[in-house]
Amino acid sequence: MNSQIIGLILFLIGLFYMLIIGWLLSWWYVPDFREYGFDFITGSSFYSSNILFTLWALSVPLGSILACIGLGLYAKVEKYHLILFIIGSIVLLFWLGLWNQSFLNAPIYGIGGGIILICFFYSLWYWIKKRSILDYSDRLASDLRMIGLIFFVIAAWGLCGTLGVPSSSLRSELLLKFNTQNLAYAMGAKVLICLVLGWIFMALSNYIEFRKRKSVA
Repeated sequence: MNSQIIGLILFLIGLFYMLIIGWLLSWWYVPDFREYGFDFITGSSFYSSNILFTLWALSVPLGSILACIGLGLYAKVEKYHLILFIIGSIVLLFWLGLWNQSFLNAPIYGIGGGIILICFFYSLWYWIKKRSILDYSDRLASDLRMIGLIFFVIAAWGLCGTLGVPSSSLRSELLLKFNTQNLAYAMGAKVLICLVLGWIFMALSNYIEFRKRKSVA
């Protein structure tokens, strides 16, 4: 079995893992978990077992990594790049799955927000500098990608407001004291909508670039 077939199999495993366990199962799994909390995963059935909970919790991180490794093998990405990606993925999964201790405080959140803004303005400056040397199709793809980044930075700001001030979702005592439950729900929905729109514009950008390269070839 050559590397391309193995890569295609890994991609399909990652794809269906995310779609079936990460997305489809969530329609039934999340409401039950919301009702019973962590007591839900102490049941005797597989549906309420620790095993399924772990598979569900890692579905998108692990599924996306498997899909990316699979396509990397299929496209014959350089072996050195794939090895580095796999090592980084193992570290990432370890951090996501096993390290549940919080090490963040308000200044760390602030530093993270500042880094996001710096990267956004760098991307904005790079976009406008590069745009003048592109043809129409590439300019359109570049513009759509920039719109996607705008939605992502707005989502990051909204997430900050949902978890911190003014919603205080991470501080239950403040959430109840200031009665911000409805605000948290509304801001969370806006974050989700901005993320969806951001991914749509990114996908459109990639599609336009691919269509142009395909027509030229």
